[in-house]
Amino acid sequence: MMPSQPSRERSAPGPTTPSPIICCAAPIFLWAIGITLSLPAKKPQILILTTAVTICGWDGHTERKLTTRAFGPPRPRGAFERAVALSPDSVDARTDLAEFYLEAPSIVGGGQDKARAQAGILARQNPAKAHWVNARIAEKDKDPVTAEREYRAELETSHNSADSWLDLALFYRRARRFDKMEDAINHASTAEISRSDVLVDAAETLIRAERNFPMAMQLLRRYLTSSTVEEAPAFKAHYLLGTLQEKQGNKQAAAQEYRASLALARNFGRAQEALNRLGY
Repeated sequence: MMPSQPSRERSAPGPTTPSPIICCAAPIFLWAIGITLSLPAKKPQILILTTAVTICGWDGHTERKLTTRAFGPPRPRGAFERAVALSPDSVDARTDLAEFYLEAPSIVGGGQDKARAQAGILARQNPAKAHWVNARIAEKDKDPVTAEREYRAELETSHNSADSWLDLALFYRRARRFDKMEDAINHASTAEISRSDVLVDAAETLIRAERNFPMAMQLLRRYLTSSTVEEAPAFKAHYLLGTLQEKQGNKQAAAQEYRASLALARNFGRAQEALNRLGY
């Protein structure tokens, strides 16, 4: 299995309303949905429900996808902490734990001080991941200057990896610096790619920013002709292509992509809703 990446923002038009839950679980449930709707997406460890949630119609996107654990035991923190305890040298496990601490509310064990402590350890294990954690902390603290400096440091220490370029692009999108965002995505698309799902993340970033739809389509088609991975299921890529075609007024092509999505995931409600909307 390929190593997990820091979760990135995934996007799709507004999610459907989830089913009611027991009141005592509400804080954890709402936190889980909040992360799914606001982050970047991909951590198998942090986001195990990705495909299930997407098919159900919530379409997990984070800036980097929720896991079953977030909807399960009252303290999902333990799963991440145990993973680090069992494999203290695992950069992925420690990055996942740092991200959990950063994004989770204190009621379920989150805290910036804990994330910062993990970044300190990561600095010795994998400086690029440490810079990413520190950049996210700076963003949470509303310190864009420090955040950009940390993302640039991540880029340098990762030797200009596609993932690091995309992390920088996501930062620029959140800061509404769209020209710089597009430039970073251009770099990400030409950099050496260790995981093909970075192409989907880059396309989603453009879609969320309402920028350069032709490039977003190119990235998605490139992904579909490569080795797809479970973190970015093919049905999602087809759905996003349909969304792009629809936004550009090509209803017939959009319907074709939505049907391709449903052919791969027949319970994917959003694709069916899109077809209904188009009158197909």
